[in-house]
Amino acid sequence: MADQATPQPPKKATHRSPNYPAFSLAVAITKVKAVYDADKRTPTTPEVIVGHLGYKHTDGPGGRALSCLRQYGLLEQAGSNWRVSDAAFNLLHLPESDPTRATLLREAARKPNLYRQLQDDYPDGLPSDAALKSNLLKRGFNPESLESVILDFRTTMALVKVADGLHNGAEDESKMENPPAIEQNQQKTPPPPKPPIIGQKAYEFAFAGEGKAELRILGAYSSEDLDDLDALLKTTLNGLRRSLKAAKAEPVQ
Repeated sequence: MADQATPQPPKKATHRSPNYPAFSLAVAITKVKAVYDADKRTPTTPEVIVGHLGYKHTDGPGGRALSCLRQYGLLEQAGSNWRVSDAAFNLLHLPESDPTRATLLREAARKPNLYRQLQDDYPDGLPSDAALKSNLLKRGFNPESLESVILDFRTTMALVKVADGLHNGAEDESKMENPPAIEQNQQKTPPPPKPPIIGQKAYEFAFAGEGKAELRILGAYSSEDLDDLDALLKTTLNGLRRSLKAAKAEPVQ
């Protein structure tokens, strides 16, 4: 009597989350810089772009990275190819305190559908992680992806907040340097002493290879600003570590 085939257990269905950016906006900007450094704004193929990002294929991690740059509007289509967008070019070159850069960051942070919906859900500020997890679960997200999604979203919004703070600080400084003209019939009083500007510091850290990290602080800042910056740096570094692990995990063919 022939042996009967052993029944195989059904394969476990994969729970895919709705579309969302694979990285925070801060990490996405560092990745589009790699594309710009290699090809400037020359239109090129997705295969070439993912190669500049450190991947070997346009599927898997490489495809998610490419999709992420598109979602933020950092890449734009040029025929059948893609190139660095106008917004990305300006983000890479405008000073941090430029009001246009702050506007571009706010716009980029609203381009991904999920990020725009979450910002609309919480116009008065982001809630707790527990509230965000509940929101994402109702949208059909895989529970295992929630922490990563929330981390990248918070990092993105922290970047926008820091940019707005730099812009507002530059505006305040400009107002102090250029006070409104006094009418001739008004009594002229000496202006109050100009408060000292705290900051305008630059820090640089050289890596073991050819790379380096730079941190610049412009204008005045508060203890709360430093707390926000600390959170932004930590979450950005975590995102960079995840991208390195994803690149190393991609099989070589």
